[in-house]
Amino acid sequence: APYAQAVLASVEKRLDAQAAAWSGMHTEACEATRVRGNQSEDMLTLRMVCLDSRLREMLALVDVFTTADRDVVERSVQRVHALESMAQCADLAALTAPVRPPSSAATRARLDVLATHLAQGRALGGAGRVKQALPVALAALDEARAIGFPPAIADALFVAGRVHHLIGDFAHAEQALM
Repeated sequence: APYAQAVLASVEKRLDAQAAAWSGMHTEACEATRVRGNQSEDMLTLRMVCLDSRLREMLALVDVFTTADRDVVERSVQRVHALESMAQCADLAALTAPVRPPSSAATRARLDVLATHLAQGRALGGAGRVKQALPVALAALDEARAIGFPPAIADALFVAGRVHHLIGDFAHAEQALM
């Protein structure tokens, strides 16, 4: 497409800014605990979980972009601007909200894998590859239900509902989102 180079420049600029923000936030979180000592290990863990989520989201989107077609290119600028803000990973009040991650390392590991699949589903759907996104979203929903962690189930239902909506399957979208 004649606009592809301009889109690429815009997408690269935004992704570079996100990557720099991620790197800066990661360094700041580590230094707050390990260098300055003004943040607890628990808070560092919460911030790292948040940053890991943001990184997975970026990597999933970059993965979709590596095989971009016209539809993906058309949606790419909008999609990179929809990436979650890194600033949320410094919001200590939000990070210490009542719902805490599970204490089981095995469950947290399963949730990490699930988060990657949800990021892939969001990236594919947001890039217009809804037929590829649907099986990813539905498999992630099955996995979330198997894990049984309510916030993960809610996230998976949201992703599945959004993909159903993008496909035009409004009945299943409503069912998932309700």
